[in-house]
Amino acid sequence: MTKHVKERTLEEKMELLMKTHEEQSERMHKQDELMRKQNEQMQLIIQHIQMNNPISGSSDLTTRGHHKGDHIRDDISKED
Repeated sequence: MTKHVKERTLEEKMELLMKTHEEQSERMHKQDELMRKQNEQMQLIIQHIQMNNPISGSSDLTTRGHHKGDHIRDDISKED
C-alpha cells in the first residue's frame, strides 16, 4: 500500500467517525429535549392533581371527600 492510499483510507475513516459522532450527538440532543418536555408535562400533571386534591392532614378520605369522623363533627354542629 502506498503512503497516499494509507492517508486517504485514514481520512475516510476519520470522516466516517466524525459523521457518526455528529449523528449520535444529534440523537442524544433530541432525546434530552424529549425528556425535558416529558418532565415538564409530568410536573404540570402533578400540579394539577395537587390543586384538585389538596391533602389536609390525613390521607384516609371517604368517597365524599371528607376525613373519617367529619360526619360526626357535622352532626354535632347541626344540633347547636
